[in-house]
Amino acid sequence: MRLGSGLGGLFYFLLTKQRRRTLQNLALVYGESKTEAECKQIARNCFRHFGCVVGEQAYLRRGGKAWEAFQVEFEGLEKVDEVLKRGRGLVCTTAHLGNWELCAAYIVKYNLPFTYIALRIPKNQELQDILDEHRKRLGLEIVYARGTGAVASMRMLKKNRIVVLLTDLRTQGAGVMAPFLGIPAHSQVGAAHLAGLTGAGIIYSSCIRTGPWKYHVVFRDPWYADPPPGGSKDTPAWNAYLVRTTERINREISEVIFQYPEQWMWMHRRFEKPSRRRNTVIEE
Repeated sequence: MRLGSGLGGLFYFLLTKQRRRTLQNLALVYGESKTEAECKQIARNCFRHFGCVVGEQAYLRRGGKAWEAFQVEFEGLEKVDEVLKRGRGLVCTTAHLGNWELCAAYIVKYNLPFTYIALRIPKNQELQDILDEHRKRLGLEIVYARGTGAVASMRMLKKNRIVVLLTDLRTQGAGVMAPFLGIPAHSQVGAAHLAGLTGAGIIYSSCIRTGPWKYHVVFRDPWYADPPPGGSKDTPAWNAYLVRTTERINREISEVIFQYPEQWMWMHRRFEKPSRRRNTVIEE
């Protein structure tokens, strides 16, 4: 943990492009409500936090004693059971906040019917192989988005499983413009599509660091999508549904990020305009 935090603080100074982007994003979101000094402090703490996340994941590879070092408190697991009793599966939205991989590993320990949807790392197969091996060791069932990702997710929901989606980052593919942290941003619509087509419930969850080796995992109140009758895709009514649902998902994520800004991935190019060549922007 100390090594990870120290390296994170060092990378804050060495990675000039990422540091500049982090400070730009913070200035855009907070405007005049925070001073430049306050934004720099959040940015430094953010880099240290993600250094700790890497250290925690490396430590977990030691096995039993490493698991004993963590104190992970769960809140709202009964809400997950409530949704699964309906028999239509659960879309669990989350963000690159706190330690999301640790949360997934502990959900596996609770023997919940859980499938984790992830993105492959482009142009870095070596790092991808390391992640694949690490996630396999933690017992995670991974489905990679793009290609068969949507089909596999639908299949998992029909089996009444939990499909976990990280929906906070700007990615290639279909999306809508929806407020994120108060700023209009290209946002994923995968969760809205899945819930609308299957009738699955939606829950937002977060895994927040509350102290050294301590995390608090919260499942918020479930809710259910309201797609247009017939579920017709590529219509104005369906697109309006995607916008409406994605706005609510973004709002839940944003509320938690504002509570714990130093634990979110501010160095991501979240607010860049979508490229028409590489992204599909769905208009209402």
